[in-house]
Amino acid sequence: YDMTKAQLTFIEGEFKGLHRWNLSALLNRIIVLDGKKEADRAEGEEISTKMLTLIDIMKKNCDPSLDVIVLASVYQDIGRFNATVGTNQCLKRAKHYLEEARDVIKTLGDRQLQWMIEGRIAFVEARISGTTPVRGTTTSSKENVSNDMDVARTSYNFFLRNRGENDVQTIHVGVHLASVLSGAYHTIEALRLLEKLVIISRRVHGPSHQLTRNVELSLKQLRVRYVVLILILILDPRCLIKL
Repeated sequence: YDMTKAQLTFIEGEFKGLHRWNLSALLNRIIVLDGKKEADRAEGEEISTKMLTLIDIMKKNCDPSLDVIVLASVYQDIGRFNATVGTNQCLKRAKHYLEEARDVIKTLGDRQLQWMIEGRIAFVEARISGTTPVRGTTTSSKENVSNDMDVARTSYNFFLRNRGENDVQTIHVGVHLASVLSGAYHTIEALRLLEKLVIISRRVHGPSHQLTRNVELSLKQLRVRYVVLILILILDPRCLIKL
């Protein structure tokens, strides 16, 4: 948390004219903010305005560093931040920017990533209307789990190809994939992925970086869950049938 703040302050002070660097620092900052906290909410709104202004400048200058991935990431992270705020106005704003991200992704022809964003849009729409999205009405629960894994894997591979394994957003998407895998009882695969992400984040961002700490916490929690699961199966092998 503090590291992203320091990084943003440094880049805005020393590299103000490098719009792509500033945009990356702003993206790294907004993803650690909690819209439910007043200070974070104010900062998130300021960062959102800065990013949209930078995008306009880069578009006018035909800046080649403003590619589709960067543009979609900005819209998606602004949408995600507004969703964490949770007010009706911010939820509507979240829906708008998630739709912008989806429309940008459409140009890539990546249907799986598009569906993932559309799922987030549907969830926000449900919150706006005060209803809860109902899953599994047309498919079985096992099919839903399988679809979630397919989407999460596709999303992670997409970011690996386009932004590389060291990118902050790629690591975040990787942690999400590990969570989905764990929920589907693909625990070994999830553990191996998180172990890999911890190594990458420590090497690239440092052991004290908030991202590294978050990945380490996810790995620790999953290891505990795995040990508990093994103990349950040892005590009562019949549980394996239920899984």
